[in-house]
Formats: sequence, structure tokens, C-alpha cells
Amino acid sequence: MNTDIRSLQLLERDLEAAAERERVHLASGVEPSDGGPGGPRRLPRRGRGHAWRGIAAALAAVLVLAGGIGFLSQVRMGDDAGSAGGADAGDASAAPAPEEQLDKALDVSLTNPAPGATRQGSVAGTGGSDNGIGTAPRQQGDLTKVIRDGRIGIVIADGSFSKGVARVIQIARQNRGFVLESTSRDERSGTMTLRIPAKRFDDSMLALRALAGELDGAVEFQDISGQDVTAEFIDLGARLDILKERRDLLRELQREATSSNEILRLAGLIEDVQLQIETIQGGLRFLKDQVAEATIKVEVRERDVEREDPGPNPENPSLGDSFELAVQGFLRVVGAVVVGLGYLIPLGAVALVAWGVVRLVRRRDRAAS
Repeated sequence: MNTDIRSLQLLERDLEAAAERERVHLASGVEPSDGGPGGPRRLPRRGRGHAWRGIAAALAAVLVLAGGIGFLSQVRMGDDAGSAGGADAGDASAAPAPEEQLDKALDVSLTNPAPGATRQGSVAGTGGSDNGIGTAPRQQGDLTKVIRDGRIGIVIADGSFSKGVARVIQIARQNRGFVLESTSRDERSGTMTLRIPAKRFDDSMLALRALAGELDGAVEFQDISGQDVTAEFIDLGARLDILKERRDLLRELQREATSSNEILRLAGLIEDVQLQIETIQGGLRFLKDQVAEATIKVEVRERDVEREDPGPNPENPSLGDSFELAVQGFLRVVGAVVVGLGYLIPLGAVALVAWGVVRLVRRRDRAAS
């Protein structure tokens, strides 16, 4: 009987010790799930927002890196294009021995022209299509090339707008010019654009100023500007002469060529040079036309008519201009990002393949060990 009581007492102490250890365990690191004491601990879980934030950060980093690469590549391409000049015609393909001889011959001919070569007029075999364009800068006394423009505003007496327009047209004809554009508003104000020979520019401006006095008016404003294009004109003329010599040499080499491959390659080079010649000739014709004839913009209005709005200030663009600039900037940034992705995608693919190979090798090593 005493033995049974003793056993029960030992069992009770063991149960109390186990309960005490359980209470200590629960109190040491447990947060109740329902707000009550003694509840099971709920471990914090990472939500999906963490994963999406990581993905967004990675994409943003890739886009920024692609944009930086794109801008750098565009700047580098612009520098290469400016330093390359017109040398791409002879570098279109790998250069075997005949092509190297051709390039050397071209360089020698351009630096040391033949004794009978001329750089003043049209070259043999070109016909009359060149029209002497490119030779004007070499004539002494005709070196200065200035594009002249003028603006004048005339306020005249009421009811004399029609007479004023007729006098402006007469002044243009007297100075061997013509009216390029003409607009009017309510037959009381208007704007006319005149094209006048450059030699008669000053006489035309004086006649227009005198017109204000004839019609009992006044000169409201007058602006005269000039753009010196002498350096550009001389540079284009020199480039044109060099290209003509290159074209003649290519034609001579084509006549002496024996293989069909060399003949075809020379024909392509001649075509490229001819295209450059025509482009420069067009630019020279435009410059000569702008220099030969000046532009005068005449604003005529009666005294009681308010002047039209001259338009937005280029230094302070309007909202529409600002929007267009914003769109252009956005497109440039998108273009730079696209260019940068063109570099990153192949590199990323190579890195992904390399990572897969390394991981596969590690798995095999672990399986073997």
C-alpha cells in the first residue's frame, strides 16, 4: 500500500515538472494567434509585394543601364561619322592586293595631281552639267558671300492701303525683283515678301522708307541682317574639285581594269562619288541663289489698324512648342533605350548560357562526389 502511494507521488511530481517546462517553452517565444494567452506562434510571411518590388527594381536598373549605353553609342557613332569623312567608299569590303593598290593610287593622285590637271573649271568627260559650280571661290574679287535679309514696317494714312501695295510692287520691279509672297487682312494691312538682287538691296530699302513719306506715314521698324557663308562656299567648292578628280581617276582605272570584279567595284565607287558631287552642287546652287538675291519682308498697315501678332518668341516657346520638344525628348530617350537593349540582350543571353553550363557542371561534380 505504501509502495503504491509512493509511486503516485513520483508520477505527480514528474507531471508537474513537465507542465512547468511546457509553460516556460510557451512563454519564451510564442505570440497568440487569437489575442489570448498561450496561443501558437504565427511566423511572419513575406507578401507578394516584396517579390514585385524586386522585379520592378531589376527592370528599372536594366532600363537605366540600356539608356546609358544607348546614349554613349549614339555619341560615339556621331564622333565616328564626323571623323570618317568621305572615306567609307573605299572601305566597304576586305581589301585584297588590287584594292590596296587602288586606294594608294587614289591617295597619290589627290595629293600630287597630274601636271595637266586643273581645279578651276569643269573636267574632261563631265560635259556641261557642272556649270562651273565650285570655281567661283577661286576668282579674285568674288570671295565674299553674304546672304542679306531685311524687314521693314510702314504705317500709312487711312484708306491708302491699295496704293501702298501697288507702290511696293512697283519698287520691286524697278529694282529687278519680284513679289514672292503676299498676304492681306481686310484690305487694310498686309505683308509682302520681296526677292531683290543683292546689288539693289540698299536701293530697295531706301525706296521703301521713302514710300512711308509719300503716303503720309512713317517707318515703324526696320531690321537688316547678313549671314556670311564665304567659308562654307569655299569649303564646298574645294570638296567638289577633289571629288571630281577622284571620279576622273576612278573612270581611268575602270578603263584599264581587266577583271569583272574590279570593274564592278569601280563602278560602285564612281556612283558613290557622283552622288556626293551632285549633293555638293545642289548645296552650292542654293547658296549662290541666296547670295545673289536678298529677301525683304514688308509689313504695310493703315494708321488705325493694330499690328498683327508677330508670333511666339523662339526664346520663350509656347505650350504647343514645349509639347513637341517633350515628345522629341521622349522619343530620343526611347531610342537610346532600344539601342542599349540591342547590346544588353545578346550579352545577357551569353551570360545565361554560361551560368547554365557552370551550374550543370557543379551538379555533376556533386553527384559524382
